[in-house]
Amino acid sequence: LARARELGYDAIAEEALEIADTPREGVRIEESDKDGAKRVRDDMLGHRKLPVILFMHGSGERGSDGLKQTQVGMPSQIRWHRDWFNAIVVMPQCPDDSVFRGAVAQAAFAALEKSVQEFHGDRDRLYVTGLSMGGYGVWQQLLDHPNVFAAAVTVSGGLTASADMADLFVDTKGHEPFGYVAQHVRQLPVWMFHGALDDVVPPVQDRTLVDSLRAA
Repeated sequence: LARARELGYDAIAEEALEIADTPREGVRIEESDKDGAKRVRDDMLGHRKLPVILFMHGSGERGSDGLKQTQVGMPSQIRWHRDWFNAIVVMPQCPDDSVFRGAVAQAAFAALEKSVQEFHGDRDRLYVTGLSMGGYGVWQQLLDHPNVFAAAVTVSGGLTASADMADLFVDTKGHEPFGYVAQHVRQLPVWMFHGALDDVVPPVQDRTLVDSLRAA
């Protein structure tokens, strides 16, 4: 859990202090408040529970600064359109030379769980999304934590090694990956987006998975 806080939870609190300069939905965070996480928690008591979204970034945002993963995809949109996102968004950062699998995936899930507890998230509305490397992470989370998420969205994700990262794959415990994943998530609402000209994670990855889901 300490590593999870380092990778995700504390970064979320610090990011909230940076971007949340106006109150909304009964949540009050002030830039001068050093105990931002506690203020969010206290001010949300008595208010309706919010959905919680776990966002996982791509390989280019790996590191330990707690910021790069906030500048792409959903987090970047939150900066400009906070009123679009009536939800708690958890955005852990994957360390350099790692992927969202194994201990890192567990740390990301621990950050999600910590945020649900601290901010009284709605456990019936937990969602997971990710792009590129983070798209792989979505499938890993669904396999590692069945019956937890209400829905999932992947962008340019896959299951087997990509063109530039031999270590980027989803752990399916030795089973054929596409059929295995399809059998485990076939009852879950999933949106999959993939550019036809993607030459890093070829769209055949998602096309094959879609075929497997339809056959499951």
